[in-house]
Amino acid sequence: MNADGLAEVHVRTLVASLDCAVDELRDALDEAHQLGAYDVPHHRRDADQDDAIIRVQEAQEGVEEYLELVFTDRYGMGVRVTLEVMS
Repeated sequence: MNADGLAEVHVRTLVASLDCAVDELRDALDEAHQLGAYDVPHHRRDADQDDAIIRVQEAQEGVEEYLELVFTDRYGMGVRVTLEVMS
């Protein structure tokens, strides 16, 4: 396999990983909404709602990290990516 082929495999793998991370974020957001976690003040959330919010935050961080990797690996740029998730 030549360098171009290897680079293409790397890009496809990175995109597939990003897709998985975004799917995880979407699932975490769906769960948080189903539990009503965003409708309750943080001091009144039950354990399941707290866990759902934590899962959203962790999934969001995972997507941000993958996006940063894309810029670093593909373009050689050190960037900081921050997503604003509409709850």
